[in-house]
Amino acid sequence: MSILDPHPLLNNLLYSTQQRAPPSNTSKAASPRTSDSDSDSDSDEPPVNSSFPLAASSESETDEKPKFLDALANLCIHEGRRQETALSLTLTSDERRVILCIAQSTDVSDRVVGFLLDLWQRLGEIAEMDQDNWANSQHPGKTPSVKTNGDTLQKERETRIAILRHCHLKVIWRVLKRAKDFDKFFFSWKEKDHSSEDPAMVDTLINVFVSFRAVFVHITSLVSSAMDEAYFDEFDRVLRELHAFSDPLLNGDAELLASWSEDYGFAKRGEGHLLYKFLKKCVSVYDHADKVLGLAFSSRFSFMLSMDLHIKRIPSTQRNVASKFGCWKEYVGSVFTAGGAAQDKLFFRTADIEAKHALFVDKTLPNGTQQITRSTDEMVVESAITGPVHCECLILAHHHRDLIRQSAVTESGAETNTPPVDYIGCSKPPCYGCDRYFNAYSLVSKDKPYPFHFLTRGSNKRVIRPFVMPVLEDGDSEQYIQKVFFEVLGRDLAEFHFSVGTLNRRKQSP
Repeated sequence: MSILDPHPLLNNLLYSTQQRAPPSNTSKAASPRTSDSDSDSDSDEPPVNSSFPLAASSESETDEKPKFLDALANLCIHEGRRQETALSLTLTSDERRVILCIAQSTDVSDRVVGFLLDLWQRLGEIAEMDQDNWANSQHPGKTPSVKTNGDTLQKERETRIAILRHCHLKVIWRVLKRAKDFDKFFFSWKEKDHSSEDPAMVDTLINVFVSFRAVFVHITSLVSSAMDEAYFDEFDRVLRELHAFSDPLLNGDAELLASWSEDYGFAKRGEGHLLYKFLKKCVSVYDHADKVLGLAFSSRFSFMLSMDLHIKRIPSTQRNVASKFGCWKEYVGSVFTAGGAAQDKLFFRTADIEAKHALFVDKTLPNGTQQITRSTDEMVVESAITGPVHCECLILAHHHRDLIRQSAVTESGAETNTPPVDYIGCSKPPCYGCDRYFNAYSLVSKDKPYPFHFLTRGSNKRVIRPFVMPVLEDGDSEQYIQKVFFEVLGRDLAEFHFSVGTLNRRKQSP
């Protein structure tokens, strides 16, 4: 294993930094968040403050394609939790085909492919109706008929129900996850006097609770295992009502909502965002549906819906990677050196501390490795972990392999030589490792004649392990990217120590 291997750095050093109490002169909120597994973060959550400097999101707030791709990736998820999706979009040069490359945390199922094809057809029908309405309105004396408008609205509703059919298990899981907590919160809240608070917020919260109970009763009162059309019609009605009431609450007084969450037991002190997150997740399927339906009414992009859609499934991939280095002191020293730290007494003391903590973090790795109790001076036997390549990295690697090889393929179906648009839609914000890998890839692309580089939405800044790099099947590029990736991570960890005074910067030579 090379001393520049980033896997031990991500899976041990950066993770172990977050397992101990932060230094006294920094707040816990300023540290990167960590997770052993997928978080249930929704795509609309804002990034969390972090002392690890991450690049700002490159997504334009006015760009419809990124919002559409992120929303579509979310709607592909049909399981309750621990499922992720990433996808890319290619418009072929002949303007006849649209290709969606999709990767999920497990192999993409026929159900997901069928859902995408059906949704694309429905969106195309809505776009055609909308264009007919617009064309009629341009002729003097002609206006869109009530019947035509009614047909469009009916088709929209049918599309929303089709989306709900696909995503209903995810919605049910999110509603049931903290339904009891929401009940306890509301009954505690209503016992208090709120006459001095914003009456609109008070009334809205009452309406939200009533509509939430209607959703809860509907999904828990199913006598038969068959979910027929009537079930989904009613599910759509009650969930749409909850969405309508939640919108003004979630966009209202954020401080008041946070204080209610803390004062009446839905969140611990300092975690007042939890009520917001819970309600947001319960209705998020309609937020994502709105963004996807917006494509049918877009003057810029609705033309895509008249093209044939082809789906290319990217298989999930597991890789064995090293989890720890032969001598942690040597490895940590190389990390700090890559990050620009001065090799003084502070350097070696902090390296010793980091090496010590890295030895103990293996006790919770998924492969069941035991806690290590040897001295940090001892040589540690190298071990490997098996981890999945994250979905957005699978998409990046797929297009890298195709376009770097520049192999001429027959232009048909899901095969094309046309580069994709430079944005990968993600069902969840990329983790810290993915964000920095994309950053390293972008830096390398400045030195190599790559035909593209990809953007994603802002990272959630979670250190999620195990993290494994994708296979690019391009040895020179892969080694170069690995080197730059290691340096990027090293700078981040060094910057963290610079900010708390546990490392000094190396003086630049004149």
